[in-house]
Amino acid sequence: MTMRQAVYLTLSFITPFACGSAPRATDAPAQAQAAPAAAVPPSEAPAPTTPQDCASEPGMVFIAGGDTVYSEDRKTYHVDAFWLDRTEVTVAAFRKFVDAGYSPPLSATGQRAELACTWQMTDADDMPINCIDWHQAEAYCLWAGKRLPTAQEWGWAARGREAQRMFPWGDAKPSCDLAVLDLGKRREDGRIGCDRKRPWPVGSKPGDTTPDGVVDMFGNVGEPTSTGNTANEKSTRIIRGSSFATGHWADMAIDEHGGYSVREAWSDNTGVRCAKDAGPKPPCHPPT
Repeated sequence: MTMRQAVYLTLSFITPFACGSAPRATDAPAQAQAAPAAAVPPSEAPAPTTPQDCASEPGMVFIAGGDTVYSEDRKTYHVDAFWLDRTEVTVAAFRKFVDAGYSPPLSATGQRAELACTWQMTDADDMPINCIDWHQAEAYCLWAGKRLPTAQEWGWAARGREAQRMFPWGDAKPSCDLAVLDLGKRREDGRIGCDRKRPWPVGSKPGDTTPDGVVDMFGNVGEPTSTGNTANEKSTRIIRGSSFATGHWADMAIDEHGGYSVREAWSDNTGVRCAKDAGPKPPCHPPT
């Protein structure tokens, strides 16, 4: 198995791994999900909410809690309210982490030069950092006073909470009008990144926005979670989301995209997005 195959393997029968404010399984049986609504053309989709940054949690979006059916074990979990980064962590943000004395992305070693690692690119400050392993992703979030989201939190936010959308924008089929994705069936087709062959600056595709205002949860780069795979919880972690280089998973709901990786694996299709416990403090802009 190659390193890239280790990073993105299709998941099956994964149960949650407690970390941070991990969701709790409820006694309620998993409810059958409602049939998806008719596809809505991108031009007719409602404009997403774009909340202003809170002074206390700049760059983060408040995600109200609730009960969700976890896509892997079909059990119902309660997710407490939490904060989630509006965008994936950028190169500029990660540079501050490195300047504070932490290790740069593993791509800085010069290995695997064929990958589209943003750390080496010029004028890439607003692109998502990638080519980091799970340990670096977790270290960054902890350094920033945050944590990695659980897989249940990630799916709850990506599908619009109670709305349980197929994708962040609704049920319309993924396309480059909506998200940064791989237009080919495999990387070798040369159509990754909507033909740009690399990630795009964060927020470049307004269509890839959840009702709460979180961007790029479908495409650009995949995102690690704190949730482990039950087959090897100590060494593996679930990755969520599609990416510019891993196909667009058009027949699967957003919370089923991704795979699992050993924590030491890294590639250009994976970056990081952080979360934070909400606590008793109310949001600056209560969700409507």
